[in-house]
Amino acid sequence: MSLEGQEDLKDFLDVTLDTFVKKYQQIRPGVLPIIGLDTDFTPPGETRDWIFAHDQLSLMIQGKNHDPFYVTAKESIDLVKRFKKPFCPQESLDLPGISHIPEIKHKNALTYYDTHLRNHVRKYVWRWIMARSQLIDIYQKSLRKNVPDQERYDPFGHNKFEDDALIIRKFWQQLKDYPNLDFKGNVQNAPGEIEMVLSSQNEAVVYISSLPGQEGIKYSSQEILISEVGLVDGKYIAEVWKLSAPGGLIERIEIELSESKTSLTLPDFTDDIALYISDK
Repeated sequence: MSLEGQEDLKDFLDVTLDTFVKKYQQIRPGVLPIIGLDTDFTPPGETRDWIFAHDQLSLMIQGKNHDPFYVTAKESIDLVKRFKKPFCPQESLDLPGISHIPEIKHKNALTYYDTHLRNHVRKYVWRWIMARSQLIDIYQKSLRKNVPDQERYDPFGHNKFEDDALIIRKFWQQLKDYPNLDFKGNVQNAPGEIEMVLSSQNEAVVYISSLPGQEGIKYSSQEILISEVGLVDGKYIAEVWKLSAPGGLIERIEIELSESKTSLTLPDFTDDIALYISDK
């Protein structure tokens, strides 16, 4: 887009947003609407940054992305930190983990619809939840005509990821104050390659996993150090969740946080594991 075109776009959006807000408040006086603008096909740079930073846009939307403009979970975290707004990807991936477009040519890209790739789908969803994504897409196609065999599924069958999804729901529904979780905290000496932490003054979530694209990676029991979390010092309960185990929750450990640090021993696990730390 030319510089002249960029300025025309900015003028148009400014007028349109202002008009929309005024019309909305005529219907609901005193209420500000939540507005986002899809940046589909908008490459990273000045225009997208201007849209994400706009004071009348309440959230960032990266719509039906197409290669090469995908945003990964790590990039999403960077965007939330930079623009201080929720991020909502209509379609996303985490290379070399999950790709929903069969034609994508990235080496080692895996498709979500291969039902035997249960661990990949689970790790994909967990990574995006830990990135505080406001939307995670997983599409499936029924036994329609003209659907490639690899994308077909039996609507009356059972995909083992459905079991994992129940554990994900059970885990996140127990949180007390999800909106105040922030990207605060570090994990040291962790057995996995991916370490992600969210925390507030009241609770913390720790997620550890193998790399996207890997499956069946076994880790031995190991002591880890969690530091720089937002929790105030004191005694807490750390719940240990094996994310493919029946029920998910396997043990509760009493820990003590001092100078925003604590240590605990993880059990053996395969591919990924999560901790929920709270005062309950």
